[in-house]
Amino acid sequence: MKLPRLKGKLPFRIGTTSYIIPADVAANICLLGSFVDEIELVLYEGFLPSREEVLLWGSLKREYNLQINVHLPMAIPLGDPDFKLRRKGCDKMLQFMERLNPLEPTTYILHLEQNGNRDTGNEIRNEWINCLRDSLNVLRERGMNPDKCAVENLNYPLSWIEDLINDFHLKVCLDTGHLLLQGANLHYHFEKYRDKIIMIHLHGLSGGLDHSSITDVSETAWKDICGFLENYFYGVSLEVFSLEDLRSSLEKLKRAFPWVE
Repeated sequence: MKLPRLKGKLPFRIGTTSYIIPADVAANICLLGSFVDEIELVLYEGFLPSREEVLLWGSLKREYNLQINVHLPMAIPLGDPDFKLRRKGCDKMLQFMERLNPLEPTTYILHLEQNGNRDTGNEIRNEWINCLRDSLNVLRERGMNPDKCAVENLNYPLSWIEDLINDFHLKVCLDTGHLLLQGANLHYHFEKYRDKIIMIHLHGLSGGLDHSSITDVSETAWKDICGFLENYFYGVSLEVFSLEDLRSSLEKLKRAFPWVE
């Protein structure tokens, strides 16, 4: 299957995930390296890569003249009320950052997940936010670089953690698919966080599920996305997980920027 080659042709860095084909990271980098500017290293499952793997990925990064951003593991309990669990979560997060620092990632994508209890009452929410604040203090004191850490919007309003983002000088990874799934206003979020967004996760909705091709994005939403991208110069990751979804997404993006041959 032939992919559109958008590498180096857009005002922003265009990337995609390290799991487009069902193979290891190295195979995905080799497949994609000539077509995109950046690879989103997907570490959702939380398996720490070996030093040998990181060396190999670094070598391929240089060979293909790529950038890499790192999606840190999900479900790390940074906001858990249990102090010991929070500290273990901080240790794990820092372990991943230290192991992957040789790749010189453009961005570390950080999930600040809710606790298992989904009760959004003020008391529980405030406790969760205070626990997150404690963990972020630990991460900062132990070397986290806030300029390279972008908090991704999840299944709760980003405004809930806005004070944390501001107080710790963190950046934002705006996931448009998550916003569309919630029926949120894309234009509002683009404008509100314009000065903090350094990564965009771009994907569509199909059958009530996200992470499909951006051909599934509505025309209204696509207009908002393109309007923002016209003056955006950081990273965009097509957060899809199949070759066909990537191909059709790159084709749609190419049509949105007609000067791309």
